Amino acid sequence: MSEGTRIGTARALSIIGHPMITLSASALAVSIFLGAMARTVIVVGIALLFGLGLGAWARRKVNSGQWSHVDAIHPGERREWNRVLLVCFVGIAVGFAGIDPVVAITSLALAFILLCAIILAPWLKLSQHTAYAVFSAWVVGSVEPLAGYTFAVFAVAVAWSRLALLRHTVIEVLVGAACGSLAGLSLWMALEEALG
Repeated sequence: MSEGTRIGTARALSIIGHPMITLSASALAVSIFLGAMARTVIVVGIALLFGLGLGAWARRKVNSGQWSHVDAIHPGERREWNRVLLVCFVGIAVGFAGIDPVVAITSLALAFILLCAIILAPWLKLSQHTAYAVFSAWVVGSVEPLAGYTFAVFAVAVAWSRLALLRHTVIEVLVGAACGSLAGLSLWMALEEALG
């Protein structure tokens, strides 16, 4: 594989493996497997509103000169991004606590990944692409193991893309995978408990 092809493949995987896409795909897969399409509409609707709102906010940060890139690539930008996302996930969890415990518990699991990123920020830049891809594999695997394995293979490809693009070190990818696994396994156990 030529260097251009390798980087092009890594870029494509990194884009397709963006957390908003990966999380939406896993929510859709789980809803299809469970036949819970009403929840899918709610979750995908929340994800779209959430993504569009945050995207507009990040774009405004770049246009005003406060950020250099919408991906919040510098440490100060990343800190602000993570804090805003953490507040959003906790807000969704609180808002849905009495309405839909699955959405509420899932939002808390996603908030856990952000909390890990915030706590570890002085030492490393946790790979959130990897964390959310691994988390998605756990979530889908809890409902349909074969599909979960497919998501897991994709998570490995996403992790590789982050390394190939020099966005993260091996340690940052491995820590991201560990945080995603811990959040996914915890969610799996919490939902079994909540849903009986």
